[in-house]
Amino acid sequence: ITKTFVGAVSALLVERGKLDLDEDVRGILPEISVDKPVPIRRLLGMTSGLRDSWELMQLSGVGTDQARTIEDYLDIAFNQRHFSWPPGERNVYTNINFIYMALAIERRIGRPFTQFLADELLKPLGMTATRMRDEPYDIAEDLTNSYLPQPDGSWIRGLFSIGLGGAGGLISSVPDLIKWQGMFRAGGIGNEKFIRHMATPGKLASGKPTNYGLGLGVRKYRGLDLWTHGGGLPGFRSVFAYMPGVDFGVVLLSNRDDADTYRRFTEIADIALADEFPEPSPTTLGAEWMKQVSIPGLSLPQLNGRYIDRESGEILTLKVKDAGIEADKNGHALMLRPVGGNRFL
Repeated sequence: ITKTFVGAVSALLVERGKLDLDEDVRGILPEISVDKPVPIRRLLGMTSGLRDSWELMQLSGVGTDQARTIEDYLDIAFNQRHFSWPPGERNVYTNINFIYMALAIERRIGRPFTQFLADELLKPLGMTATRMRDEPYDIAEDLTNSYLPQPDGSWIRGLFSIGLGGAGGLISSVPDLIKWQGMFRAGGIGNEKFIRHMATPGKLASGKPTNYGLGLGVRKYRGLDLWTHGGGLPGFRSVFAYMPGVDFGVVLLSNRDDADTYRRFTEIADIALADEFPEPSPTTLGAEWMKQVSIPGLSLPQLNGRYIDRESGEILTLKVKDAGIEADKNGHALMLRPVGGNRFL
């Protein structure tokens, strides 16, 4: 959930008049080689159309278990000449947007992003266990090990070996993230109320709204407003969720790769807010509400494997299990639960 921190710093700089969401990031990062403007709001709102270095690196055979630095990602990113699609046409989660954004912030303010974050946000909030860990061999005191399940039921340790900067380089703790959530409750820090920028849904060039603000998912769950962000690296899973209308928040961190933290959040919310929701739980809705998926001539086990979106280059992994179908996209885990026949929720 590092992106919420980049979004918050960006929103704070917008509030102070130091950053314009409509300015072309190429003016700050001239190394970017594409031939069309990339407004900053397109980076922060996941609508830039830029190709993701992480995905390209995976396609070249370099996985997340091999040590890589920010410089490796930027080397690929700065040499890209083309978009996957025009800026503003689609909303697609892309890590390079936030690697660029943290670097652009450094250039604009003339000091390291991590220093500005610490001085302006972390220290005032008393977040002493939160910092950037972007070097694969950096020793981080009290950092938990992460674990990945194996087909035979055993476990192996995950490797925190990739530097993702503004896209995923921060480490933190639950107590610190509760303080971070307190900032969202307050709308900002002191008199600087900048969370409103983050929590305003973005729009595509067509005018259609997205479910992402500035480094923050902005959506609804059972009729209530929800500000949220998930996260994942090999063996680590997290979710940050706050429902401003009922002042309810949850932070979940896990060090096992099969954790579905967002689903666990919804299970907690269903219990804690049972009398608050204006809409029923999706699990109680009839089959007519669900999209029917037809798989003619194909048995479920044949779905096991890795899939690629030909346009975005994003990779999706499917694993068929007794409880349903596990899906993993860019480290975000989903479970498709069977509800009868060929229908899944």
